[in-house]
Amino acid sequence: MNGSETMTIYLDEQNLPPLSSSTLAHSLESKGFLPAVEIRDFPIRDNKVTLYVRRRKWIDRTTHQIICNTFELTANGTRHSKEFTSFLKGLLGEMPDYGSLS
Repeated sequence: MNGSETMTIYLDEQNLPPLSSSTLAHSLESKGFLPAVEIRDFPIRDNKVTLYVRRRKWIDRTTHQIICNTFELTANGTRHSKEFTSFLKGLLGEMPDYGSLS
């Protein structure tokens, strides 16, 4: 890879049910994944990095509600990781235009 290529990494949440006081007393069944979230992260060896993260969804067999973990993976209003957003803001003083990162 050279500096103009993008490294793409796919991450799936482990098959472990959410642990909260409301779900501990119920039986949960894994029902696949939510749509992937695209995150732009720090470059690796001068290559752009895009992460695709999929969260699992679970059905509560008692209430038939869909349950999933929530993670704050991106900075508000961006597709960048919180850490990468902070780095860019410190470097540039503001977030760059999305058109310049594609």
